[in-house]
Amino acid sequence: MHEDRDATEEHAKPKKKASKAEMLEAEQRCICYRCPSYIGETKKGFCAKGGSEKIKRELGCICPGCAMKERLMLKNLYYCIYGAESEQPEADRFDTGY
Repeated sequence: MHEDRDATEEHAKPKKKASKAEMLEAEQRCICYRCPSYIGETKKGFCAKGGSEKIKRELGCICPGCAMKERLMLKNLYYCIYGAESEQPEADRFDTGY
């Protein structure tokens, strides 16, 4: 029983914000421009830096194929619309892919 409580407490911890180094890496490795939902945005690295002010429609998501998804242990999708992992509610959008 004690082990279950520890796992639940761990799951309930708030997600940490990406570090400056992680934000820079996400920007450099960004593949968002290939996404069907992407529209002429200059900002990159939505998963670490936060959502776009331009992208508003879910037209497909390629986040599951991005190296940063595994690197930052991300669980959600559509970071361009809903913001960085740390900004999204827990398990709001599951990794179902495009």
